[in-house]
Amino acid sequence: MSLSPSTELYSLFQRLFVEINALFDPPLPVPMFALDQSPKTFGYYRRGRFVSAKGEIADEIAINPREFATHGFRELVQTMAHEMVHQWQAHHGKPSRSGYHNAEWAGKMESIGLMPSSTGEPGGSKTGQRVADYLIEGGPLEALYQRLSAEGVMIPWYDRLVVALAAEAGVGFALSSSVTAAAVSLPVMKPEAKAKTSYSHQCSADSELLKVWGRKGLVLTCGLCGGIFAGG
Repeated sequence: MSLSPSTELYSLFQRLFVEINALFDPPLPVPMFALDQSPKTFGYYRRGRFVSAKGEIADEIAINPREFATHGFRELVQTMAHEMVHQWQAHHGKPSRSGYHNAEWAGKMESIGLMPSSTGEPGGSKTGQRVADYLIEGGPLEALYQRLSAEGVMIPWYDRLVVALAAEAGVGFALSSSVTAAAVSLPVMKPEAKAKTSYSHQCSADSELLKVWGRKGLVLTCGLCGGIFAGG
């Protein structure tokens, strides 16, 4: 029986975590994995975000599927490791203010083979509010990435909208022709905003004092001054 899409994708996240966790001593606690499509982020870490019915606490590591759809498996490995270093620092180090990447964090990144860089390339700042990274050639994390790639480990599911837009623009990670063809074979439904169903109505005599919300076209009379609530 084939696995569900969620099981396939989250099983990959779980395996990556276990493989990268071997580079940490002591090992890190297994977090809850999540998908988050917030703009301008590859992922994030939050300590103690989840609690189980038994009262157990779990951290959260979120991954942005838009990014691994355009940057590929290598970037997914880097993002998981990047967030795991934040997790390590939260449990065993001294984090700076929220979102800041300090020297302690940068040193741990380098120790597992991931070079912090504000530009994502050699020469960038290793610390700061927004810091990307790249694999250190010959380092532990690159060796892990090469081994998993040789074993055929790959991302099983992609965001169709991102793949279709990237294919149209001719940019981003080069996916197989079958994936690209499937992504653009049907129109991709973009998320629709929830239709507005409630409107504000203000008293014509004292709009700052009285305001109510209701369906469009609703007509109400103010019981205090006799004015009509207008709006919608």
